[in-house]
Amino acid sequence: MVTIADINLTWVKKRADAYCAKLGEHELGIVLKRHARGDWAWTIWHFNGSGSGDFHHARTLDAAQAEVLAGVKDWFRQAGFS
Repeated sequence: MVTIADINLTWVKKRADAYCAKLGEHELGIVLKRHARGDWAWTIWHFNGSGSGDFHHARTLDAAQAEVLAGVKDWFRQAGFS
């Protein structure tokens, strides 16, 4: 049985400084470099059939990717998976 701890995302480079988070073949979010501010914007979508459109920010690419993964795991936890 797969657990939430087993969830890993694949990061696909879409263009310079833009990465898409995938779980299997499903695109779940994106991380974009904000050059004017020097940080990274990230969002998660498609869990409830719609995207929030809200971007959050992190200082580094690794931190933004970690936030996306944490959000995905949290959704599965809220849906009753363990």
